[in-house]
Amino acid sequence: MAEITARECAQRSDQAWDIRDLWRSLLSEAYELALAARNPYTGSKKNAKPMNRQFDSTAPISVIRAANRLLMELTPPDYEWVNLAPGPLLEMQFKENDIAVLKKQLQPVVKMLALVFSSGKFINAIWEMYIDLLIAGMGCLLVMPNKKNDVEPVSVTCVSQSEVATEYDAHGDLCGVYRKRSNFKVRQILQMWPDAKMPAELEAMLKKQASGKAQDPEIDLLETCCYGEAWEYKVQWRKSGDDPVVIYKTTYATCPWVIFNWSRLPGLPYGPGPVLLALPDIRTANMVVEMLLKNSSLALAGMYIAQDDGVLNPATIRITPGGIIPVARTGGPMGSSIAPLPTSRNFDVSQLVLEELRGNIKKTLFDNALPAAESTVRSPTEIMERVRELSQDIGGNIGRFTTDLVQLVRRVMDIQHSLGLIPPVKVDQYALKVQVNSPLARAQALNEVKVVVEWLSTVNQLGGPQAVMLAAKVEDIYGWIAGKMGVAPDLLRDRAEREQMQQQVAQIVASQQAGALPAQPAAALAA
Repeated sequence: MAEITARECAQRSDQAWDIRDLWRSLLSEAYELALAARNPYTGSKKNAKPMNRQFDSTAPISVIRAANRLLMELTPPDYEWVNLAPGPLLEMQFKENDIAVLKKQLQPVVKMLALVFSSGKFINAIWEMYIDLLIAGMGCLLVMPNKKNDVEPVSVTCVSQSEVATEYDAHGDLCGVYRKRSNFKVRQILQMWPDAKMPAELEAMLKKQASGKAQDPEIDLLETCCYGEAWEYKVQWRKSGDDPVVIYKTTYATCPWVIFNWSRLPGLPYGPGPVLLALPDIRTANMVVEMLLKNSSLALAGMYIAQDDGVLNPATIRITPGGIIPVARTGGPMGSSIAPLPTSRNFDVSQLVLEELRGNIKKTLFDNALPAAESTVRSPTEIMERVRELSQDIGGNIGRFTTDLVQLVRRVMDIQHSLGLIPPVKVDQYALKVQVNSPLARAQALNEVKVVVEWLSTVNQLGGPQAVMLAAKVEDIYGWIAGKMGVAPDLLRDRAEREQMQQQVAQIVASQQAGALPAQPAAALAA
């Protein structure tokens, strides 16, 4: 397959952005109401964003809490939530002892992955991605090699979804990612891409800046990443009316972009996130609070009517809380010069509406925190039920998140191998697979453990321990449970070691029966 030309990449980018721009107004409103300080669609990136439309803080607080919860439940810091294991293809071809040896050999690679996923830069990037994922329904991570940094050779950066448009092929697989970078400083091009080829016009801009004849010049860049025989990554400078100029290009075996989607709509590369689903309630809650504040200001400051008797100047009067409205009479034959205007001061029904709206918003954003300490004590059953409810609510998304995390692991392993940090390890989920052992994924795996334990308990009640030994491979169940619970393979004995232990125990028992050794307690045998 021939290389995808810069013009074709630019045309595909335009088509992808035509679809992405249809979501712009809706996403802008979602950020404005849910987290205005991070709204990428309004104002300048250098200035603080105003929060003129935010009157209720339920949505912003719930978004932050939900992002924190996803971080701790999916990719917890200082926790090895990724594991490598032989896939079903190897399990069919190799014996159990060989599989156990392979698992132990993969542990150093897992440790290298953990160094990336436990770094502060990655934790900050994945947390920012969760914010975009909850609000816009899409989060973007750019994973690139960082040869200049020996401490963090893998650079993971969260890119605002407002800068990214995606393209999917006929099979629904990601085939193109297009990023628009506005106001990019020309002097940073060689810092970002040391092998970039600078056009003569950009070189002239840098010379003018160096001589002090021009300020720090900025241009707009287009980053395209299209899949052909490999992932073709290009940085283009698109001048108006001219063909795009390729400043930098390279190829990668794995996609440098990891795109997380909360949901997808049929026929479209995008879908709504939780904030978009709760947007009607968020709008209404903000409106109710705004009306409450206006009513409170009227109740506190009041509003007055004034008689136009030549003393007051109606042209200088404003109709605001504490303002004066000119009228011909304030009451009676002449009336007083000024009198209060009766207003509606009872808005108690709004509290009932607001409480229901806030409850819906929190439920949609998975903000089902436990009650305050001074409230009624909750039973352990209720606490476990809340955890199970989260697993059920987000269970449909776990499969998509797990697939995206697998792509993230493959990309990091590809970079580490290119830098000579790990041996060549190919993850295809058939010969070698990635296991995501995050707390939320492990909670689902524990359901399988629960089924097996209940089955063993039932067999034991019906037939006793002998029936359990006849019906189940008890010696294999322990290892299977350990795998589901995410126990490190280094802590488990393989089949050969277990057989050796059984032989040693059998020899000790036989010696005791023969009278060669005195009877020993069970604790001594175990030691």
